[in-house]
Amino acid sequence: MTGIAPGGSILRYFDIVPHVNTGLDATFDFFYDDAELNGQDPQTLRLWKSVSGGATWNAPSGTTVDTAAHRVRLSGVNSFSRWIAPDAAHNLENSTVQVQFKLAGNWNLLSFPLAVADPRRISLFPEAISPAFRYTDSYVVAESLGAGIGYWVKFSSARTDTITGTALSVDSISVSDGWNLIGTPPFAVPKSQIIQVPGGIVTSNYFGYDGGYVVAQTLEPTRAYWVKIRGGGTLVLSPEGGILKNRR
Repeated sequence: MTGIAPGGSILRYFDIVPHVNTGLDATFDFFYDDAELNGQDPQTLRLWKSVSGGATWNAPSGTTVDTAAHRVRLSGVNSFSRWIAPDAAHNLENSTVQVQFKLAGNWNLLSFPLAVADPRRISLFPEAISPAFRYTDSYVVAESLGAGIGYWVKFSSARTDTITGTALSVDSISVSDGWNLIGTPPFAVPKSQIIQVPGGIVTSNYFGYDGGYVVAQTLEPTRAYWVKIRGGGTLVLSPEGGILKNRR
């Protein structure tokens, strides 16, 4: 079935009720027309699932987008129900999001853009072999992880952790004079779409870490970045860059 999705999504949803609906391990291709985008950014569409007829929603991790084919794809689907496709700038009410952390077997620069029942590092990443360190003029041990903040965390071996929580609105980050270690929302933000208030306060590239420092053109979800600031101010993630709004 198709129909008009509520609020912040493309103008299509699918109700899928297969004869067998458990343990499917299926790949789901969700196709759309340009006329159905409803102001959504096709490059950041993500599949959301409801097993309650739209009362509550969950966004599994792993969505990929092919804008040329007008296709949104999710693999590893074990059951079907109602599916819609909002973009990164629209988060549905009564929703949870899965975020996948791909962690190296050494030091990682990461951020945590979710609200969870227990945000302590020991609960979120029990396999870590270091505390979480944030930076405010010097390194400080952080017992709990918060949105918009970057952390160093060390692991003994590479791993992938998937954590479910409520996506947090990270629409602005306060920064101070000098080097800042900032976190990201649960979606990618091109650096060209980050607004500086006041203008011209960013005096460096954004530097991520992957066994060594790398210049980032896009701030990726779950990652953290160094950036140097002149005088202090605010970095604003504009709607075009992906502000997360609670809408329906």
